[in-house]
Amino acid sequence: MTGFVKMIKGARLLSWFITYMSKFEIAQIVTAIATAVVALLALCLAIYEGMQSRKHHRISLKPKLVLDTSKGNNPTNVEVKLVNSGLGPATIKSMKIFLSGQELDGNLEENLKKSIERHIAGLSTQQKSTSVMNPGYVLRASQESQIARVVLAPNEKCSPEELVEKLNVIDVVVEYESFYGEPDMYDSRIKGARLNF
Repeated sequence: MTGFVKMIKGARLLSWFITYMSKFEIAQIVTAIATAVVALLALCLAIYEGMQSRKHHRISLKPKLVLDTSKGNNPTNVEVKLVNSGLGPATIKSMKIFLSGQELDGNLEENLKKSIERHIAGLSTQQKSTSVMNPGYVLRASQESQIARVVLAPNEKCSPEELVEKLNVIDVVVEYESFYGEPDMYDSRIKGARLNF
């Protein structure tokens, strides 16, 4: 019964409010309430838009590493490189190189060069170079970092495809971070992770 009494008292108060207030005052109160509601909705929308914008920026600056191979004739040459095909920089945390499934340790650059020499033994070369990225190295968007390059002597009769087949034993695992510190990993041993091999 007390709820019914409260409802009647509320109705009397509303009746009194409407009776003694002019239409102009009621309009002002309604306008003020509507303004407050619109302002609150605008604030909620601004917060939502800010969150979506932040999410978009994180995705926009995400790096994406891939292993790429280029080859050429006259003289026969092959270059294996790591490419950042994403839109943001990649900060390298660690890099591992595998040759025929076995992880190289120690001085990666020197051991990679020696391993490549063993795999192309019997072919005369004009140039052999290797390089690795140390932790902290930043690979910018669209930047390439050479891992290995082999240029055969001009008189060598090996085709670029045969040289690629000999170097197809190189695999790379790179742990890296985006601009926002989000960790990611590239592993060329995963099917479909390579370009042009």
